[in-house]
Amino acid sequence: MAFDRKCVLLVICVASLFKGSVGDCKSRLRNMVIREGDPLSLNSGDNQDCHWSIAPSDLTFNIKRNMSAGNGELDPSFRQAYSLEGSNLVMNSAETQPGVSPYATSGIYILTCPGDECTTAAKVVVVQSGPTCSCTNDKDGQSTTFTVTIVYADTAKNDMYPAFYFSLRGQIIKSDMPLPIRDDRFRFRSTSEYKRRGRSLGLLTDFGVTVNFTSPSEYPVRHIDPLAPDFSATCNFDKKCT
Repeated sequence: MAFDRKCVLLVICVASLFKGSVGDCKSRLRNMVIREGDPLSLNSGDNQDCHWSIAPSDLTFNIKRNMSAGNGELDPSFRQAYSLEGSNLVMNSAETQPGVSPYATSGIYILTCPGDECTTAAKVVVVQSGPTCSCTNDKDGQSTTFTVTIVYADTAKNDMYPAFYFSLRGQIIKSDMPLPIRDDRFRFRSTSEYKRRGRSLGLLTDFGVTVNFTSPSEYPVRHIDPLAPDFSATCNFDKKCT
């Protein structure tokens, strides 16, 4: 039931808010997915004296909180959870709910820089747990149900979904993007199942699930940006499934 922690970022598109268009912006932020507890750096590019703010996922209606004033200093309430390196914002440890940070670190990060023609923003999704694999053999021994679950924090406008790819011997045998459900105020849960008739799948080392985050409009073709890898995590089923 191990997962791969090597790839931790999802890049899907640059979001531009308020005024201007993506083409007008000197600053470029990317939507990202990161595991809880991992650090993250949000790059302002070559801009200086930028202003950062956040609409955290645990506040309703995307209420915005100012994080810095463009003078190289963070608001005191954010100094334990974040730091500034020049105009780049560094998240020390991702959180799905308030902890070291006064708010969840998942949410929409907004960057405003002097001389830029627009304000840019990007969403950060934080994965709390998963993918977790389990399996159940039916009573008559004629089929097995394989279940995969992932729990993550996103904004109320949950528009980045986990897509599940079940594979056997390197070939995808099922792809699925179920509608996530809200676990609580802070988190969403997404679960996918694959039911197979017959007990034999060969060696279970040849069978597993890969989970990638993407937008529903791009499923099942994942958006790929050559500048960074997708978030990708894999879990395998144990021998009790056979």
